[in-house]
Amino acid sequence: MFLTDREFWNKNYALGGKDYPNSFITRLDYELPELLHEFMESKRGGQIIEMGCGDSYWLAYWAKKYDFQVYGIDFSEERLNSAKYKLFKRGLDSNGLICCDFMDIPDGFKNKFDIVYSHGVIEHFEKPDEILAVFKEYLKLDGIMITTVPHLKSIWGKLQEKISRKIIDGTVCMDLEDLKTYHNQSGLNIIQSTYYRWLDLGMINFQPFPVLITKLIYGLILCLNVFINLCFRIYQPKFSDTFYSDMLVVSKKCREKRIVGYR
Repeated sequence: MFLTDREFWNKNYALGGKDYPNSFITRLDYELPELLHEFMESKRGGQIIEMGCGDSYWLAYWAKKYDFQVYGIDFSEERLNSAKYKLFKRGLDSNGLICCDFMDIPDGFKNKFDIVYSHGVIEHFEKPDEILAVFKEYLKLDGIMITTVPHLKSIWGKLQEKISRKIIDGTVCMDLEDLKTYHNQSGLNIIQSTYYRWLDLGMINFQPFPVLITKLIYGLILCLNVFINLCFRIYQPKFSDTFYSDMLVVSKKCREKRIVGYR
């Protein structure tokens, strides 16, 4: 069961607009590529698909950096066209982006991909493990699943609830152990799991506010992140898990199920 509606995603689209990662001003764009480099490099030149790819700027980045053939699925034609345009701007092929329901696997997509990537998708379904099991069907044997979701079973969830109860009601709140459990239940072998983005207010959804106010808030957060990014490049201390705003699990589709998750 899908827990959010088109209005939610259309509002997110209205607040978007970034065309490419900027590691200097955005914590996500600084930390995520570093965490994923080893896995992306291991599949260089292969095929990658992003689930729920509408308005995403990551496909253009992965294609440029690792020579991937890129594919994507989203249920919104408008959001999908935004992702296609970002590929077009960098001279990349966007024919692999399809408007459909990823629960109904398109012809030729089963067991096709070296990497299946989703960013803030599975938590919007009542049973995330069942969604991961569907995503696994897209993977080749020994293909890699990359899943990132917000850390809302923490202070971040409480803060988000204060801003909008509706957003929390449309999300399965989880911590890293929950996320790993969902991957194990779907038959994936975990090869890495971690929290990331310490104290990054950019993960909070300020949708209930007017668009202009929301953009102003995100602008202030970006300014704060510039300072924090510079500090982290010099020194990376260990912080309490509670204050990390996002979580990442990297897993693999194998013949035999082996639980090898670690932090």
